[in-house]
Amino acid sequence: MSLLPVADGAALRAHARALARRNRRALAGVVMLHAFAAATGLVGPVLLGRLVEAVGNGTTESYVDTVVVVLAGFMILQTCFTWAARRASFVVSEKIFAELREDFMRRVLALPLSTVERAEERRPRQAGGGGERVQGDGPDQRAAVARGQ
Repeated sequence: MSLLPVADGAALRAHARALARRNRRALAGVVMLHAFAAATGLVGPVLLGRLVEAVGNGTTESYVDTVVVVLAGFMILQTCFTWAARRASFVVSEKIFAELREDFMRRVLALPLSTVERAEERRPRQAGGGGERVQGDGPDQRAAVARGQ
């Protein structure tokens, strides 16, 4: 017996698709940054292989210097893309988690208070937990309070 409404798999997938649609541009940007980081990481082994072959066949010092500079450039580029991709991932995930928290709070507040209290009474207590119904002290909650929402 469920004390609160629980979504089935189809509803969960539909909600995930809706979240992805609402954040399509941001998610596409994150995927592209990760793809660029991966692509620039693939250049290094190719350049290194060519350098080893060239040294084995006898090459000029200027060719070796050029390949090393280009290799270092791609390593720096990969580092920049990786940093940007990770940062964008963090920002997008925080935005999506904020949307989920707001949606959760809207749905909980729409339930009759007696249903929420009954579920709270029957919820197993976690070790060290204070038994709060909803932890509401995150950065987005503080910002909403500051805006007067």
